[in-house]
Amino acid sequence: MKLQEVSVQVQLSNNDLRNFQMSTLCRQAFIWVYAVLLVGSISYIVYSAVNNQIEDVPMMAWIIMFVGLALLLTLFTTMQKAKKSRFLKEIKTYTVTDETVKMESESLAANLKWEDFVKYLKTKQAIYLYMNANSAHVLPVRDLSGEEIQFIVELAKAKIKRKSRWTSLGFRFLFYILIFLITVGLMQYLTR
Repeated sequence: MKLQEVSVQVQLSNNDLRNFQMSTLCRQAFIWVYAVLLVGSISYIVYSAVNNQIEDVPMMAWIIMFVGLALLLTLFTTMQKAKKSRFLKEIKTYTVTDETVKMESESLAANLKWEDFVKYLKTKQAIYLYMNANSAHVLPVRDLSGEEIQFIVELAKAKIKRKSRWTSLGFRFLFYILIFLITVGLMQYLTR
């Protein structure tokens, strides 16, 4: 007999929150571009320091390093704040049907249509139903049976309409080229 609805109680752990944040962050292309710049800058600074040429390090290398460290600090503090969030720690009851995803908790009740979600992602740890690029409803797979996981994933595939990947990739490519050109221009201007 095929499932008509799935009802599951979820209480997110600190690991669930960290897994969500890391899986979302690691799927952002700009993070990988910036990580390469950061490693390159730090390597150049260390190389220059070892060879007693620290004064020859361009200002842009220092900026990239300090901005990278600031981003890491921001990520860490955001994770700490999320761990303290009362709403994220509440027990939530999700009821998933062909028409809606209903979420109820002590402080909130929401009846979401599948059109409200922009994408979904299934990992080994959870199913993420994204409301926007950075926030999602997290359904840990430890709370679901194999049949329930399959039901939710099949519904998400059928109901969540993703925008054309080519349009998104083309825009991102142009955006990253623009950032690259601005960065190169700034580096050349600052190192004259």
